[in-house]
Amino acid sequence: MKKHLAKSLVLASLLFWGACSNEFEHKGDSLDKSINYYTLVVNATKSNGEITRGLSLDGTTLNQKWDDGENVTILKKDGINWTEIGTLTASASSTENTILSGIVNSKLNVNDELHLLFPRTTWDYTGQNGILHDASSETTIEKKYDYAKAIVYVTAIEGNNVTVKRKDDLGNYHDGAIFNKEQAITKFTFSVPVKSFTIKSTYKSIVQYYTLDPIGGLGFHATNGDLTVTASTDQTVFYVAIRNNSEYKDYYSFSATDASNNHYAGVKSAKLVNGKFYTTDVTLFPVGIHNDHEYVDLGLPSGTKWATMNVEAGSIVGNGGFYAWGETTAKDTYAWDNYSFGNSSSCTDLGDISGSSIYDVARLKWGGSWRMPTLSEYEEIKTNCTWTWTTICGVAGDLVTGINGNSIFLPATGFKRWGVWEDKGKIGFYWLTTGMPTSDHTTAFDFYFNKDFYGGAPNGGSQHRYVGYVVRPVTE
Repeated sequence: MKKHLAKSLVLASLLFWGACSNEFEHKGDSLDKSINYYTLVVNATKSNGEITRGLSLDGTTLNQKWDDGENVTILKKDGINWTEIGTLTASASSTENTILSGIVNSKLNVNDELHLLFPRTTWDYTGQNGILHDASSETTIEKKYDYAKAIVYVTAIEGNNVTVKRKDDLGNYHDGAIFNKEQAITKFTFSVPVKSFTIKSTYKSIVQYYTLDPIGGLGFHATNGDLTVTASTDQTVFYVAIRNNSEYKDYYSFSATDASNNHYAGVKSAKLVNGKFYTTDVTLFPVGIHNDHEYVDLGLPSGTKWATMNVEAGSIVGNGGFYAWGETTAKDTYAWDNYSFGNSSSCTDLGDISGSSIYDVARLKWGGSWRMPTLSEYEEIKTNCTWTWTTICGVAGDLVTGINGNSIFLPATGFKRWGVWEDKGKIGFYWLTTGMPTSDHTTAFDFYFNKDFYGGAPNGGSQHRYVGYVVRPVTE
């Protein structure tokens, strides 16, 4: 993913306060004189060569200047609760400098923590729901989604003069307020026109909204990693405001639908940094949907459809959950002494568990007709598809291409045993539903692929049932 950026958003600000009770008296009776009112002025400038509220888009700085009437919310922290105590209004600027001014309607004390939020959109900040799909003008991005926050503290009160400063990570005070951007903005260009798409984060770290709930709720809140963007018509270009709360590289899968209700899927990897602008092309391929999960028709003679991702995976390159054979709950340690259906000497004969509501983790977690694949279904996909070792979004595995040209990706997940994750990124191990026909029933069939020994070609095998493997579901 190519990214274009200006340096991090910075507003170095000096704040000057003045309490002028006589000034308010001649303005009428609309102000409650029992409340302390202060005039707040913020000088917003560049700092260390940074551009105020600027993003770099192919070398072009967007929205460097402040517009007349743009507002900033002032919030004061009282214990765990927050109170809105005023609004700052910007003056139009012909350069990178501006003045924010307004009225604070609260008693202030030394050590009070104040948050300055831009832009002010009353108490909901609904724009931070991650939805921005106007492809008509890139300059609208900062107008509506330039979310930034500065934190300052009251450090001194002398008469009507109040001084505020910011703290560094060591707790030292410094003059001025630094506004930090609270999300990245990404321009997605899809290979086919779509009307709506959902982004799934593998690590479930996408933040969807910034709440201004005054009762202990101020701040960004992560969701389950899904974020949906919907336009009025099919289009290929979308702009989305996204915050990656993990601050690390993540894998994002895309589930898209066009106006004719055709379904598509794709994947991209990125490390999104707040305050930066990204452009990325996303290739979408056609998929089907069953019980809210995607599948690919590989053109197999039986008509069996294979899922696009593993059980509990957040994307097509995600590992998903690891399960002992016949168990439906992931564990920290996989060993005989915590296996549910026996030990190294003898295990319960569960038969073929495909479609079992008790032993088939795919059926239990995905419902519908989803189930673990059988030995014969593995033989079918092995015989009728081309298996190619490749890397997608930095994840190694096999691309399995059907006779109709459609493909699925199977990541090289490795396996888990005795609290150790082995062969991750080197070998892919996947459970099948059939137990080995031995008298002790301690093993079950699996399939695997290994670049180093077989060039990624699939191989059938067996493994002790207590070992943790991943599962790729199938459906009819």
